[in-house]
Amino acid sequence: MSDTAAVLQVKDLEVSALTDRGRVTIAAGVNLEIERGQTLALVGESGSGKTVTALAIMGLLPEPSLRREHGRIELHGEALTSMSERELSMLRGDRLSMIFQEPMTSLDPAFTVGQLIGEVLRRHRGLSRSAARAKGIELLERVGIPAASHRINDYPYAFSGGMRQRVMIAMAIACEPEVLIADEPTTALDVTVQAQILELLRSLQDEFDMAVLLVTHDLAVVAESSESVAVMYAGQIVEVASSDDLFTRPLHPYTAGLVRSIPRSDVRQRRLDAIGGRIPAPHEVAVGCHFAQRCDYATEQCATPVEIVVAEPGRRVRCCNWESLDLSESMK
Repeated sequence: MSDTAAVLQVKDLEVSALTDRGRVTIAAGVNLEIERGQTLALVGESGSGKTVTALAIMGLLPEPSLRREHGRIELHGEALTSMSERELSMLRGDRLSMIFQEPMTSLDPAFTVGQLIGEVLRRHRGLSRSAARAKGIELLERVGIPAASHRINDYPYAFSGGMRQRVMIAMAIACEPEVLIADEPTTALDVTVQAQILELLRSLQDEFDMAVLLVTHDLAVVAESSESVAVMYAGQIVEVASSDDLFTRPLHPYTAGLVRSIPRSDVRQRRLDAIGGRIPAPHEVAVGCHFAQRCDYATEQCATPVEIVVAEPGRRVRCCNWESLDLSESMK
């Protein structure tokens, strides 16, 4: 993607965490680009740094426990990382918005959903209370909440998990943002509701021509919902590819392991494949390839730092052995 086409760009992002061992790096060298109307999925196991990356983009890292050490984040070429907190607060919820991972903890229980949505509209669009309420009802109807004119007076606890997620989406799209970050938007929802939420996000994206960063650990969600994928492991992007290429011809062993772990209906499987070991804690990350300790293809060369390289047009990979591996065979 070219610089002019990208709505959101993340360049060399590095984030550190304050621990009892001092400050440790939990994300480094993160580079992402998203075009208008496109969905980029950021995938990886829990603890890989996905949510930290999303919070850094939003300027919501809880300092000093988490801190951006380096990197530039741009929205249409405008550096968010150079903005004051006041400037960022006016941008968040307007041009840049986020659906948070846990709607029950993200929706303030002391306010009705109408008040929560209305606050966004009054702050960023200057609407009166009555106009914000009318727009709030319209938004609740748009995201599929029945009897919206009555439910707008309810508190978050009165909604089911799927309906709370719809309220979160209504808040996030209230000002028709240019970029929407959806952090695990289908976690803890049953399969039917997951499909409804994903379809809702897709239709809203088409309507508003939004760029969407979809943060998830669920590759089944990725296959249905994104044009391109960035795979993250232990704080690093290890592969970037189109969804089609990633699922049919992964270049990184970690990506191949994730794809193999997806249940398949077209082949007879005795048991699901699993990646051995666990994702390392930040202070346990190796100097070389972060995945080397769990990789079946690791060599001595993997003990040295590995940079992400362009493997082919539209594809990047962080693996020193990728050219000699044929991981497509392991997909069969």
